[in-house]
Amino acid sequence: MTDRDRRRLLGLAGTGVAGVAAGAIGATAVGAAVADEGAPTDAELEARQATWTGDRPLGVRRVWWSVPTEQPLLALTFDDGPDPLFTPRILDALASAGARATFFVMGTMLERHPELGRRIVDEGHEVGNHTWSHENLTFLDAEAIRDQIERAHRAITDTLGVAPVWFRPPRGALPGAALRVASELGCDTAVWSVSRTISQVGTPPEVLERLVDGLEPGAIVDLHDSIGRGNFMPPFSGLRDELAAKREVEVVALPELLAAIAGMGLSSVTLSELVRSAGT
Repeated sequence: MTDRDRRRLLGLAGTGVAGVAAGAIGATAVGAAVADEGAPTDAELEARQATWTGDRPLGVRRVWWSVPTEQPLLALTFDDGPDPLFTPRILDALASAGARATFFVMGTMLERHPELGRRIVDEGHEVGNHTWSHENLTFLDAEAIRDQIERAHRAITDTLGVAPVWFRPPRGALPGAALRVASELGCDTAVWSVSRTISQVGTPPEVLERLVDGLEPGAIVDLHDSIGRGNFMPPFSGLRDELAAKREVEVVALPELLAAIAGMGLSSVTLSELVRSAGT
């Protein structure tokens, strides 16, 4: 591989063209990017680098799918809220079970429902950054990615008085530029090892079975307390209704999921607590 090809790969990764998408880097896709006749020139790569080279130290930041712990702990996480249709019921279920969780909030939803954000924190849960408006980051340029993450970071800090230490990209699609901005803000990135894995609405028993099957110490479980981009769709649109139905199924299944977790001798804690349990 020539120096020029190496610079092309670095530039593509730094701007999200070849990043971590849904938790994996495709070697075939990277090879295709190098061979693509439309790959950026050296001058274009240098211009791109100028947009994502910040003046803040990055330190050591990590991407977590699960946590290597021997303690009987796992982390329940909830994306897309806070939402008055779902978040209060989830908080009630967690309180009844004595469980803690991490809520990845959207800046727009926190702006709409700050009282729910404050309730999340007041009840001992953790808040993470899930971008401003749940855009697919792999389709945005570096400047737009920075805006999505930094606006949400400011909203959380200003509204709740705590700076988030966790970032989760919408859909788990993580371009390099997003990883860099999250790192500049002092955040590790959390993806997940367990989710509903049913593309259809499903039923509470079906979703519960899929979730329980993946439970183990160190698991990061991906759930939802709102409908993501569906919040910006017209009322009664088909996709919006489908997303709401999926969230309803998850919320209905949650008490039994919490009972199953306890029955396995496990406890749900925040992501930060789970990482600390591993001594990392």
